[in-house]
Amino acid sequence: MEITLSEVKDIATIAKPVIDPLINTFITPHIKKLEKWLIEKGIQKKVVDGFIEKKFDNYLQRAYSNFSSMNILVFPNQQINIKEIYVPLSIVCSKNQESYRIDSFDMKILEKYKRVLISDSAGMGKSTLSKWIALKLIEDTLSIPVLIELKRLTSDNKLIDEIFKQIDPLDKSFDKELIFKFLEFGQFTILLDGFDEYNMSLGAVLLRISKTLFRKQEKMG
Repeated sequence: MEITLSEVKDIATIAKPVIDPLINTFITPHIKKLEKWLIEKGIQKKVVDGFIEKKFDNYLQRAYSNFSSMNILVFPNQQINIKEIYVPLSIVCSKNQESYRIDSFDMKILEKYKRVLISDSAGMGKSTLSKWIALKLIEDTLSIPVLIELKRLTSDNKLIDEIFKQIDPLDKSFDKELIFKFLEFGQFTILLDGFDEYNMSLGAVLLRISKTLFRKQEKMG
């Protein structure tokens, strides 16, 4: 089912009541915690005029619209509503053989395993699953998702650069250090899609990602 312009507008309308709770739960309370740091940085004015909340609100609207639709090979020039094509998948833990049917999303999976790698053959629905999980994280007020296509990462465009571009894609008026601060609070879920399209070994990818975040957090104290 192709998404029409009217449906795009409907998605934006639907997004409003699911985005507001995310802002109120995961952004606003932490802005208050960062008040001293913001004053030291000289950007406390952005708290007064709601600048930070607006940035994340705009990001979540774009993200919600993006996660709600996707292209598929049989209809390459059409945007398809993901809820029309998603078929619940089951994932099985390679260590203990526990099975999880992904017809909803339970944050206990991430709380238990911290990092989850989903492996399967090409075309088995991993990218669709990634978008669907991201959508559910928003709709169920579980976390703020950031979905990264690994093929976009290069030596000049590291993970944190891509996260920053998604949250602040146009005027670059946001502060990267502020993004790190919110990452440290642990309210984001980072979804990485397309390990098989990345030009590094899997181990090197994971190592580079871990080092990037660890080094930045270490400097931030």
